[in-house]
Amino acid sequence: MRNNAAVQDWNEMVVFVKVVETGGFQRAAEALGLPKSSVSRKVASLEERLGARLLHRTTRTVHTTEIGQGFYDRCARLVADAEAAELAVTECQSEPVGTLRISVPNTGLGPFMRTVFDYVTRYPRVRLEVVTTDRYVDLVRERIDVAIRAGELADSNLIARKITDAHLRFAASPKYLDEHGRPETLDDLRKHDGIALGPPDAPAAWHLADGTSIPVRGRVRVTALANAIDAAVSGLGIVFAPDALIELEIEKGNLERVLPELGNSATVSIVYPSRDNLSTKVRAFVDHILENFDAMTVTGTPV
Repeated sequence: MRNNAAVQDWNEMVVFVKVVETGGFQRAAEALGLPKSSVSRKVASLEERLGARLLHRTTRTVHTTEIGQGFYDRCARLVADAEAAELAVTECQSEPVGTLRISVPNTGLGPFMRTVFDYVTRYPRVRLEVVTTDRYVDLVRERIDVAIRAGELADSNLIARKITDAHLRFAASPKYLDEHGRPETLDDLRKHDGIALGPPDAPAAWHLADGTSIPVRGRVRVTALANAIDAAVSGLGIVFAPDALIELEIEKGNLERVLPELGNSATVSIVYPSRDNLSTKVRAFVDHILENFDAMTVTGTPV
C-alpha cells in the first residue's frame, strides 16, 4: 500500500511544483496535459495530507504561502533531480532532448529569437520554454537553463559567454528638444529631464564609457526598456538606450540623437549555471548561438 501512496505523493508534488512555476492552475494543467480540475484536486489533496495551506489563491493568480515556498524549494530540487536522472539515460545520444528553458529581455531580441527558433527546428526533440522579462532572474531557483544578460555579471557561480556588444546612446523626441533646448555639453545634459530605468529603490544614473556617472532627474521611472523609449517618444525626457532601438525611432521621426559623441557599451552574454555535467541540450544551444551571433544584432537590458 505504501508504494501506491508514495507514487501518489510524488505525483502531487510534481503538480504542485508546476503550479508554482507557471503561476496558475490552468497554465499548469496545460503544461502537464491534465484537466484543470485534476490539478486543483491534487494540490488540495497535498495540502490536506500535510495539514498546511501551501498556496494563496486569487481569481487570476496563485502565490506560495511562507510554508509553501519552503516546501516548493525542496520539491523543485527533487523534481529537477528526477528529471535530470531520466534525461541522463538519453544523454548518451548525440541529439539534444528535453525541455530547454531560456530567459530573455522584453525588447530588442528579434534577431536573437529567430536564431533560437532555428535551434528548435534543428533539434525537433527539444521543447522550448521562453521566459520574457526585464527583471533579474535567479537561474537556479527558477530552473532556467540559459539567460541572455547585458552589462556586468555579479553572480560568479554562473558561466558567461560573450555574444556581442550593445551600444548605448542618448535620444529625445523633437517635441521635448524644441521645448527644453538641445543639450550641447555634458553640463547641459545634467540639467535635463531623463527617463530613469530600473527598480524603484535603486539609484538611477547614466554611466558613460569614460567613467562619468550622471544622476537621472525627471518625472518618469520605468523597469522595462520598451517603456523608457515610449516615454521619450512621448516627450517626457531623454532616454539612454541601445543604439539599434533608438535608430528605429529616429527613422520614424519620433526621436533625435542627443550628444551623439557620448555613450557606452554593454557586453551581451549568454549565461548558464555552472554545472559539472552540462546537458547536451544546453551545450548544443550555447554552441548554436555562438556560431550564429555574427549574423545577429542583439540589444537589451539586464535579465
